[in-house]
Amino acid sequence: MNDDPKKGWFFKNLANQITGIRFVAALWMEFLLILEPKEKIVTAIILTFVAEISDFLDGFAATKLNIHSDFGKIADRVCDRIFVIPTLIIMSCQYIEKVSQHPLLIPLMMALSAFIIIVEIGLMILLAITAKKKLNTGSHHVGRIKMVLQCMAISSWQICFAFEERGGSPLKLQYLTWIVVIFLGIAAYLGKRSLNSHWQEYEKNR
Repeated sequence: MNDDPKKGWFFKNLANQITGIRFVAALWMEFLLILEPKEKIVTAIILTFVAEISDFLDGFAATKLNIHSDFGKIADRVCDRIFVIPTLIIMSCQYIEKVSQHPLLIPLMMALSAFIIIVEIGLMILLAITAKKKLNTGSHHVGRIKMVLQCMAISSWQICFAFEERGGSPLKLQYLTWIVVIFLGIAAYLGKRSLNSHWQEYEKNR
């Protein structure tokens, strides 16, 4: 009995297809945030959750179905940066003053976002170097936790904006914004650890 080659291809590339969904959701969300932040913020939040859930599902599918591939590892990490870097830039440029007028919160959010962006760019460059030299490009537990915290920070930030747009209490909005800062701070710390860990692996294996 011959297996259907189409089903075989679909099965072997299921994790990559889920990664592709994340790629599309991330770009669509970023497009909406740039062009129609007020009218489409709920849609942007939904797309953010789709991107975040698919980030878990592609790794889960690859592990449970034993369909890991070098391309999938690289695509997953590239999509992570496509989701995080542009979104933080957009949120920093358009949304900080909309969710907080606190004199401490704004510079904190700006500084932490900038630090995370720099770290992610560094990780992206290191990814390109390791991929070219065919070294290990897999993520580790610190990197995975970092990504979860970044996703939580972005989601919380968008929810803050939606809360503000609907006339939410300024005090509650300030509390929500502090939650965003906490997520950003932990993500920044883990990002530094992740970059150091990947650099040490690169130095050891090159």
